[in-house]
Amino acid sequence: MADEILKLANYSLAVLGVNRLVAIGEDSSSFRLFDDVYEITRQEFLGSHTWRGATQTLPLVLNETITTPDRWAHAFDVPDNVLQVWKCNDRAETELQPLWEPGIDDDEGTKKWVIFSDQAVIVAKCSIDLIIDEELALLKRKTWKALALAVAAAMAPGWGMTGNELLGLEAAADRAESKAIAVNDQSGKLKKDRHRPLIDIRYFGSSGSTRFSGRGAF
Repeated sequence: MADEILKLANYSLAVLGVNRLVAIGEDSSSFRLFDDVYEITRQEFLGSHTWRGATQTLPLVLNETITTPDRWAHAFDVPDNVLQVWKCNDRAETELQPLWEPGIDDDEGTKKWVIFSDQAVIVAKCSIDLIIDEELALLKRKTWKALALAVAAAMAPGWGMTGNELLGLEAAADRAESKAIAVNDQSGKLKKDRHRPLIDIRYFGSSGSTRFSGRGAF
């Protein structure tokens, strides 16, 4: 489990023919190239599918201080490491879930994301960020490789790759992602239940950027 991030970085750099890293955080052009894209690429990749190792079912904590919209009875805090909320209180026998909606709690200027619902308890199926080596090691190997190729494709323009060479790398990353989806027994990103439209939330970045985008019918 040790050095999973370093292994991934060096795999990605090797795809581009860039010098390998000795350590994460070193003062080198290779690390700066990797560091520029790794976090946002990792978060976008892990939030795009229900990958094994990056998917959890989590009980959400009731937020009792926020003023909820009139149409909802309760609000629940979304943990900081959640990249995507797929379903809430899903029932396997019916594949149905109650209505819910993503929202924002602006607590004295500190914004955090919440889920609004009429449910008294929310258990959410979530994609989570994998930040440390031990977490990244939970991914299946084809998923890990697909992430590494996605990072390589994101680094490529910074290394000067253009034209057909760049298109070829992006295509290879897409093929690797498709193979990883098959290994994870997924047919693709979870489709929104047409009877429960307010469910699609995407994590885009960190520290000051917009983290979720509700794509449902608000």
